[in-house]
Order: sequence, then structure tokens, then C-alpha cells
Amino acid sequence: MLTYGGLKQHIVLALGGQPSVVSGVTRDQRIAEIINQAGNYLFSKPWKFRERTARPVSLIANQNWASLPGDAEEILSLVCKAGLGWRVELTSPEQIELFRNSTEPALLDSVFYAAMTRPWAKSDGTTPLDHATDPMPAVRLDLYPTPKTTTSDSIIIRYRSGWVGLTESTSADYNIPVPAYVESLLIAYARAFALAYEDEGLSARLIEIDNGPVYNAAAIKDGIQQRDYGRLLPNRVSPFRRESEAISTGIIGGSGVLTPATASSNIRWRGPWNGTDQYAVGDVVSIGTRIYIAVTENSNVSPPASQWEVMLEAQTGPAGPTGPSGGIDDVEAASLLGRASGAGNGAAQEIKLSSSFVWGTVGGKPQLGIVTVSDAGKVNTSTQVNSGLGLTGGGDLSTSRTLFVDFAASGVSSNTKAVRADDSRLSDARTPLTHVHTFSDISSVAITSVGDKELLQYSASSSKWINVPQTDLVDGGNF
Repeated sequence: MLTYGGLKQHIVLALGGQPSVVSGVTRDQRIAEIINQAGNYLFSKPWKFRERTARPVSLIANQNWASLPGDAEEILSLVCKAGLGWRVELTSPEQIELFRNSTEPALLDSVFYAAMTRPWAKSDGTTPLDHATDPMPAVRLDLYPTPKTTTSDSIIIRYRSGWVGLTESTSADYNIPVPAYVESLLIAYARAFALAYEDEGLSARLIEIDNGPVYNAAAIKDGIQQRDYGRLLPNRVSPFRRESEAISTGIIGGSGVLTPATASSNIRWRGPWNGTDQYAVGDVVSIGTRIYIAVTENSNVSPPASQWEVMLEAQTGPAGPTGPSGGIDDVEAASLLGRASGAGNGAAQEIKLSSSFVWGTVGGKPQLGIVTVSDAGKVNTSTQVNSGLGLTGGGDLSTSRTLFVDFAASGVSSNTKAVRADDSRLSDARTPLTHVHTFSDISSVAITSVGDKELLQYSASSSKWINVPQTDLVDGGNF
């Protein structure tokens, strides 16, 4: 382990003696300052060794901040302990101040907003810190809104640690808190800062170190940098294998025997689970919405079972927004009563029309579609056109209809049929038969000579017969 005393000796060795100092500063103070500068520069990089595992943080009632671990330098995540019913969102100190000074409520319910800060005042909250005498204050977590109750270990924090400062009074046996693979890099940084104090060549030295083999070796060991393995060979064996059904069943040069999984070929897709197949470790099958992988050899053991583990399961996502209402307007019923060819055997399945949806089967599979059928402008096929007396034809309106005149045979009397224009009865000249008329049927009588009889004349104006004076006779003769 690299100790504080050992690091001091590396600085003295690099300088060829004790560092020069200014008035009021001792050599031990100057060496401690060089080591702290080198340590802070080393910890400015996102090393994996700086990451700390989850640690709890407690909240105190009516206190708008929470204490953080003393070595906390950079927050990686904040998670509320399960069961409290709220969560923590990281934000900036400026946003926290805006929330506190705003009259508007918090953006989200059941949410704490947090920011990492350093206090400007002492523990009393009013006396400013004097950095000449007071140590650097520990970081803390400012919160909004202010917690109303005290909750122990309510927040789980993961963070990157910072460099812990050393002083001239630090014990020479103190172990520097860095892993062994970083010790050489820290020594190189300390030598660079020590020499730069004498000749001001710090930037060039740091650039040379950060691009050199010491830094690359430490970064690869830590995991923040990956070694370049070069171009992959074309014959490199993939850790994943998918054997086709043709090969596995011996159709194309195969033996028909599935080889078990190996270190270089450990996953094999077998398709839907089949009770007649033999499965080896690493075989992958599907059943319903789940994908299973075999963890032991088995045959005719249907998942889920101890021989299988769930590899993947399809999940239903949240319901999407409701789409616009659909429908097929003004669809003739006849067009919905057609036939659709079935799949495979060419069989036809009739699609039937119900009041609000079309249903039927196509290729043996049920098909259903909701439609809207409008009667506007359509003919009701159940309506009848009746022929009536003297006409023939007519019927319902499922097709075009024609009406015809129903004529009687010529010379045949009928009270239900029409008479043709060439009927013989319409052109037959006949002699009138003897008949009697009443007096009211005679409008006037004109007699020029009646002998010795009295002459009467019917007056239409008075509707009666009247005597005709002899003097009115045309010839003026006697009776």
C-alpha cells in the first residue's frame, strides 16, 4: 500500500531535495499541498473505484436539507426507500431556489427535488464561514419541499467519493485511499505538481501523463477504458448458434441429432416447444407469450417447470388514445352479401350482414367488421307494384318491373279487361228498336196540319203542353 510517508519521499526524490517554500509555509505543509493537488486531479476523473455502494440518508422534520456522507463528491442516483410513496428528482441549486421563492405549488405531487450544495454559513445557519479558520464544509442535499416528518434512512444514495485532504500532521503510516493499480499514476501526478512548483511546466507534464502508458494501464484495470483487441477474425466462433430444422433433422447432411450446448455455442433456438423433442441445456423454445431456456436436459417436460427458466415474456403496453369513430356509410346491402374465397382449398364462405356488423368465415377463420349501412336514397325491395283492373305485370322492387294492358278478346264482354280499339262492336251500325218516351223527354212538337183535331204543343220553358192557336199554323188552314 502507498503510504503518506512513501509519497512524500517520491516528491523529495523528484526534486532532488526538499521543495522550496515561501515565507510562513513549512516544507511539510508544502509537501501536503502538492499531494492534495495531485490527489484532487486524480479524483477529477470518473474512476470506478470512486463509486460507493448504496448508503442511506435520513430526513429531519422542518429541515430543508439532509446530511450526505463526508466523502460524497458526485451523486450518481437517489432512490426513495420502498413504501414511502414518493420519489426524488435531482435538479440544480438554482431550480431549488426558484421553487422555494415561488408562490406556485410543486410541479409534481409526491416528489422531492434535490440538489447537492455546500453551505455558506456555520451550523447556526447565520454566521458566514471563515475559510481561513474553518475547514471546508461538507456537502449536503438541499430539498424542496421541506420534509414535515423525520424519516430514518429514507433516501438511498449512490455517489462518487472525493479526495480526502491531508495535512502536515497526517501520520506517515496513513494509507492513501486508492487501489494498487492507481498508485503509480498518483505518484506521477505528485512528481508533476512538485516539479511544476519549481519551473511552471505543469500543463505539459499532465498532458504527457494522461496520454502515456501509466494512465492507460490504470484506466484499463479500472474499467473506464477498454483495451483495443483489433479486428475480429472472420472465423471467430459466435457464442450464439441457431441450427436450422433441415440440418438438425438430417435432411441436409445432418445426423439428425442435436448437439448439446458448449462453452462456445451455448444458446440454440428450437422454435415452439414440442413434447416429442429431446432438449439439451441452452435450448430455447417458445410457448404462448413466453420464451424459455432449458437449464437441464429434458424430454416431454412442458414449461413452466424446474427444467426451464423464463428467458423473455411479452408484456402488454399501456392503452393508446381512442381513435376516431369509423364506419362505412351508404353501403348497399347487396355488396355485403358476396362471397370470399377461402384460403388453401378454395372453398367459398358466405359473408352475412347483420344489423350493425358483417360477419362470416374466410379460410376457416372468423372475420368480423363493424359497418354503418344508410337507407337514405335506397329502394325498399319489399315494396310491391300491383297491376290492378285491366293491367298485368308488377311485383316487388328487387328488379325492374313492367305493366301491360290486359285486353279482352274481340266481341267478348268483360268487366275486368280492356276493349281493344279494333273491337267489332265499336263499328257495328244497328237499327234502333221500338221504344217509348215519356212526355218529359220531348222538348218541342211542331205540327203543320192536324186535320180537325186540337193542336197541342209542349212548352219547354213551362214544361207543359199548350194549345196552339189556329192563326199560328204555318199554312193558315182550318182544323
